[in-house]
Amino acid sequence: MNCCCGSHVQVKKTIVETIDSIGSKSKCFQCFISGSTNYTLRYIPADDAMKAGEILDKRKITMYTHSPYVINLAREGDESIVNRSKACLQNMVDALYKINPSRTGTVVHIGAKGTIENVCKELNDLDLKVPVLMENCAETSKLGRTLNELRKIIEGTDSQKVGICVDTCHAHCGNLCDLSDPSQTEKFFEDLSFMANRKLIFHVNDSLTNYGSRLDRHAPVGYGTIWNLNRQDSLANLERFYELIKMEGSDVIFETPNEFSSKYEQDLFLSV
Repeated sequence: MNCCCGSHVQVKKTIVETIDSIGSKSKCFQCFISGSTNYTLRYIPADDAMKAGEILDKRKITMYTHSPYVINLAREGDESIVNRSKACLQNMVDALYKINPSRTGTVVHIGAKGTIENVCKELNDLDLKVPVLMENCAETSKLGRTLNELRKIIEGTDSQKVGICVDTCHAHCGNLCDLSDPSQTEKFFEDLSFMANRKLIFHVNDSLTNYGSRLDRHAPVGYGTIWNLNRQDSLANLERFYELIKMEGSDVIFETPNEFSSKYEQDLFLSV
């Protein structure tokens, strides 16, 4: 299947410079084009957007953005939060559409203090011109911690542009799947069959905390509680996990690489 990997990178002065900064083996990447904790997106000049889109096509790279953490389409009782969130997400989608509608997408946290039904309603009100990938969470206080909630998002949204981003640290710590257990991992991919006609990508992160901790604490792959490479069986488990991702045809973003793991993460994924 056609899938690729890359890392979360720091956005540069221009989008073109940001694309040029990623490694030669990366065929996708993720960055912020906004503040992570406010609703403001950076201004992208038309010539930068046009050139960036051409480069993405030429090099066959997919650009993912991470939408601001403050977006909350689930919130009940505060219309101002929902309205600002919708406006911000629509602005993000419009900005990515101007860059390249077929080689961009954005990851969005599902929200809290509300319902999945609210999230679906607000998503259905938006003009989704590029993939919008709703990310699972680890914390009990937030939505998107169970497969049932993720399934409801897919079933409750009209646009085929709505997909899912599975964060492995969040899945492990949020009790969605013990990814250190090969049998649970295999079943988890079987249970994702409802994603057959929607886009599915992965944030592949290890975890500093144990399965079911409900704490979102990322670690570089191989340096945590999921795939600790000091364990004899861990490398084989990780390789099988990558095989399952490739069978799904899903892109992978490594959000927490360090100087020791960044090359290893991509090389292993590409070699499996």
